[in-house]
Amino acid sequence: MKTNSPCYTDEELRALGFAALGAHTQVARSCALYGIENIHLGDRVRIDAFTTITASECHAVRIEDFSHVGVHCYLSGSGGGIVLERYAILSSGVRLFSSADDYSGEFMTTPLVAPPYTNPRCGRVHLEPFSIVGAQAVVLPSCRLAEGAALGAFSLATKSLKAWTIYGGIPARRLKSRARKPLALSKRLEEDPRYRYLFALSLCVIFVESSLLSHLC
Repeated sequence: MKTNSPCYTDEELRALGFAALGAHTQVARSCALYGIENIHLGDRVRIDAFTTITASECHAVRIEDFSHVGVHCYLSGSGGGIVLERYAILSSGVRLFSSADDYSGEFMTTPLVAPPYTNPRCGRVHLEPFSIVGAQAVVLPSCRLAEGAALGAFSLATKSLKAWTIYGGIPARRLKSRARKPLALSKRLEEDPRYRYLFALSLCVIFVESSLLSHLC
């Protein structure tokens, strides 16, 4: 059945061929998904408009329950894999790279040529529960954001970030500790009898946002 919704229906999502697909997950139709058979989506995941995700047979992308990927994000997982654990958040325009070229000048730098002519650095990007990456920030290969780590907008993570700590800058450096209240709040939310309504209300936001972006772009 045809629909004007900016997001795929449940039936359409099942037909796309994800490696795994949870319940109540929302994916905008304008997303570009490469290697979709190697992309795993958990329950209540939301992927907003114009996001690109790449995955490969050897390097999957896994986005777990309650995670959100904002508009215009780029998840390059085919080089080393990407994992977003529960409640991991990517704000608008975030870039996660599981591979990066060697800029030393000793090798070529192009995806059109394979090693030994190139020397890409590859490694899994892993976001633990409650970690968050601010708008337009970049995370490079082999970086792990420990539980509750926060990377500020327009920052560059070149190495792993410690738990419940806020980082910012280019390259990212520690700014201060972060409160751990999301641990208790998430438990309360999931036990709240109004939870289903609250989640449904949040989905209405993506319908409005995606519709506006479609008209503007």
